[in-house]
Amino acid sequence: MNVMEAKVEFKAERLICCDCRQPFIFSAGEKAYFFSKGLSRPRRCQGCRQVRKQTLVPDTEVRHDNH
Repeated sequence: MNVMEAKVEFKAERLICCDCRQPFIFSAGEKAYFFSKGLSRPRRCQGCRQVRKQTLVPDTEVRHDNH
C-alpha cells in the first residue's frame, strides 16, 4: 500500500469552546467531514456556532459586480 492509499482514522476529541468555555465533543464523523473539506477543527461548540451565525451581520456595502 502506498501513501496515497493509506486510510485516515478519525477518533472523537474533547474540545473547549472559545466563547462559553464549556467542553464539547468533536466527533469522528465531524472530523472526517472537516478533513474532507480542508477545514480546521472548530473553536466553538454547536450552540455557540449557531448563535454566532445568527448574529453576524452581512456587509451590504460590499458589491460583487463591477458597477
